Amino acid sequence: MFEIIKKNIGGGSLRAKFIRSSAWLSAGNIFEKILAFASKIILARLLIPGDLGVVVLITSIASLFECMTEVGVKQCIIQNKNGDSPEFLNAAWWFSVLRGSVLFSIAWMLTPWICDFYFQDKGEILSSYNIQTLHQMVRLAFFNLLFNGLVSPRTYVLERQFQFSRVVGYMQSSALVGILVTIILSFVLRNAWAMVIGSVCQGFFRVLMSYAFCPFLPRMSCHRQSLAQLARYGWGTWGAPFFAYVAFNIDIMVGAKVLGPELIGLYGFVVGLAYIPRELFARIINPVILPTFVRRQDELVKLRVMIRKMICGIVLISMPLIICSFFFHRQIVVTIYGVSFESVSIVFAIFTINVFFIILSMIFINLFMAIGTPHTYRNHTFIRAIILSLFIVPIAQNFGVIGMAILQVFSNITLVLSLWYVAYKSTAYNSLIHR
Repeated sequence: MFEIIKKNIGGGSLRAKFIRSSAWLSAGNIFEKILAFASKIILARLLIPGDLGVVVLITSIASLFECMTEVGVKQCIIQNKNGDSPEFLNAAWWFSVLRGSVLFSIAWMLTPWICDFYFQDKGEILSSYNIQTLHQMVRLAFFNLLFNGLVSPRTYVLERQFQFSRVVGYMQSSALVGILVTIILSFVLRNAWAMVIGSVCQGFFRVLMSYAFCPFLPRMSCHRQSLAQLARYGWGTWGAPFFAYVAFNIDIMVGAKVLGPELIGLYGFVVGLAYIPRELFARIINPVILPTFVRRQDELVKLRVMIRKMICGIVLISMPLIICSFFFHRQIVVTIYGVSFESVSIVFAIFTINVFFIILSMIFINLFMAIGTPHTYRNHTFIRAIILSLFIVPIAQNFGVIGMAILQVFSNITLVLSLWYVAYKSTAYNSLIHR
């Protein structure tokens, strides 16, 4: 038994690195989830629901700005064959800093209009915080846009080299600082400022820890060829995170208007329950797939076998869960959330199918990232967002939450089939199939 374990996780084989990296990510995410859960229990008792609502809106605004301008610097460093060279990392640092600085400046100037749009009609929030205070909170939260651009680019090399133990170290240490600062300030301030300041402290400390774990000193000169490669890859990536954000949130946003907050609240909780496998895959397995595919981008037969094994593994694991959710969806949902959620329990079963196709899509997304064609993923994600945008309102009006859930499944089936078709017909993947 020990020899089998040692054979699978020891040594320098790609399989061993994959398993060890996933194990480190599992440990790190379990630690982070325990911290986050404990902090939520404390904050729920220290802060009123209105304060929590303010922070949710502010963080969602910052996240929307971030995903609208995501250009895949990390993915480019991992994918590019010269991604770990000093010239490339220096160009990546300047590219990230420029993006972060421009984004932060634009967000700072747009803050008054953003606050008017989000908060003007929310009397319960304005009764606790005046509009100037909300401006200050939002602008403080926007500092994370700047900090994200200042992170040492060598941290992405750690992922390229499968050194995920160090990735977990610098990420979880900054998360711990942010949570501790938030809890301490919550005892002192007893308002939303505590969570906003804690979030910014976490972002600032993440920058410090990135240089502590991965020292990097930028140079004034910038390698033009590396900068051009970053810009080309970034242009192919640009828009994809925003379209994905729209796809994953449009049912909640539209449903809240069409169906009312109470029903969509039940819907959101059930969807969150169904999405647990997706979150685990995205946090534990997905970060390791890209560097694994990059290592095999010139070994097409091995890459073909690897993709086939991943898909088969996902099918074997997912099918029993999908069947179980359809037979026992009511019992599962009612046991976890209570009888009041019984009316939307079928949504849980439908979304387990959706999660299956989302996870499959992650494999093809990483494939296109690894072979240097991120625009393929971007274009097809745009098509999915268009499908959802065109049909979500009439579907919600006529078929309610069940219709919205089925539409999500249909859109992701379309995405997976279209990505598979393009991968199959493309020169790179065609050689994988036929060699």
